Amino acid sequence: MPVSVDLFKVPILGDSARKLQQEAAAKGRAEGKAEGHAEGHAEGLASGEAVILICQTEKRFGKLPKWAERRIKSASSEERAGMALRIIDAASLKEALGG
Repeated sequence: MPVSVDLFKVPILGDSARKLQQEAAAKGRAEGKAEGHAEGHAEGLASGEAVILICQTEKRFGKLPKWAERRIKSASSEERAGMALRIIDAASLKEALGG
C-alpha cells in the first residue's frame, strides 16, 4: 500500500519545499510573461508591416479591393517583403501581390 507524505508538513523539509514551490511559480510566471511579450511583439510587427504595405499599395494602385487587403494581412512577413518590392515595378495589383 503506497504511503503519502505531505512535504510541507515535515518540519525539516517544509521550508525547503515551500521555497522550491515559490521559485518554480516565479520562474513559470517569468517564462509566461516573456513568451507573451514575444508573441505580442511579433503580432505588432506583422500588423505594422501590413498597414505600411496597404498604404504603399493604395498609393500606387488606388483603393484596394477586399481580396487585396485580406491577401496582405494573411501573408507571412517574408511574403509581405516580396510584395513591397514588387509594387515598385508591377504593372497590376495582382502582379504586385503575387496573385
